[in-house]
Amino acid sequence: MRALALLPLLLVLPACGLDPVTGPTGEEGPVSYGALTLSQESVDFGNVSPDDSGVVTLTLTNTGDIPMGILDAQIDTSFFLVEDAANMLPAEIAAGGDLAMNLVFTPDREMDFEGTLTIITDSAAASEISVDLRGSGTEVVDTGDNPSGGQLSLSVSSVDFGDAEIGEITSSPLSITNTGDEDVLIINFEGSNSEWGYGGELALPYVLGAGQTRDVSLTVEPVAEKSINGTITLLSDATGGDIEIPVSAVGVDLCDICAPILELICDECGSGGNLVLSNLTKTKSFTMVNYGDEPLIIDNVVFDYTNTDCPVTMSGWGGSKTLSPGSTHDLTFTGSKAGTASCIAAMGEVNISSNGGSATQKIQASFF
Repeated sequence: MRALALLPLLLVLPACGLDPVTGPTGEEGPVSYGALTLSQESVDFGNVSPDDSGVVTLTLTNTGDIPMGILDAQIDTSFFLVEDAANMLPAEIAAGGDLAMNLVFTPDREMDFEGTLTIITDSAAASEISVDLRGSGTEVVDTGDNPSGGQLSLSVSSVDFGDAEIGEITSSPLSITNTGDEDVLIINFEGSNSEWGYGGELALPYVLGAGQTRDVSLTVEPVAEKSINGTITLLSDATGGDIEIPVSAVGVDLCDICAPILELICDECGSGGNLVLSNLTKTKSFTMVNYGDEPLIIDNVVFDYTNTDCPVTMSGWGGSKTLSPGSTHDLTFTGSKAGTASCIAAMGEVNISSNGGSATQKIQASFF
């Protein structure tokens, strides 16, 4: 089992150029800087075995009467990290509220390590705050004083994904519970081949506290029409070691067409297939349809019509459009008589180009 120490700290972060409101610098008791508080000005992880991890929880408290934004948290060395920073930040701390931030120290050799955590806020009084970090890579012997430790329990012992579409990601839910009395560091999920994976719900490594449960997903992305079997291994420092989850699926081709297909529907067209505008009906439409199973990108629509005695205008086209499978889009045409001259069967056409093919629709105008 990896040595994992969780040390709760109530944090008041020292602001650049701002003297403490209470408490002397370096004192171990609470210190206030503006509206943020911490229990000490530096964090010492103590001794942690190389390639294991120690964890400290920093709790940022907003003692002010307005919300405070925590914009970013950066560390200048890779041996310390802020767990799940990409998903946690930026964050807003309500007046009187707090934000728990897990810091993880993972040494790779036996030596002393130092770093600096810089927290950036939207507070004018404490816009950039520095916290010294230190820890020692030292082999720690497990004395067995706490045999329970952190233990993981999974909601399923195996996963059968059933039919899974080739080239698409299919997911199955998994709940992970820490039934022990120590934190567990969830390190990674490893598939026995590239078709098996993890949904990414947790930013790894992730500290799962004693008694906590987290919902994640396991995934499969088949590459061929065949039955596949394998394992997804949950790597952690829990008592009992890593957990192998047997997984199976059948790769199938669920796509009937697997391409965008452009078709035109003209319910208002005459028997000859022309969209006829006349004194009786001056405005008519036809519809572009995606009959395929992939998005249809309509690149261009060109209306070629030159008769000035009976002008016809087109509406409904303002540039490139994307139609999802089964969706439609209408083009509408309106004709009129410009003067005293008449027109009989003045012809024009609409030319449509897309990634699902091209199509042409005839437009006819007759005004007296």
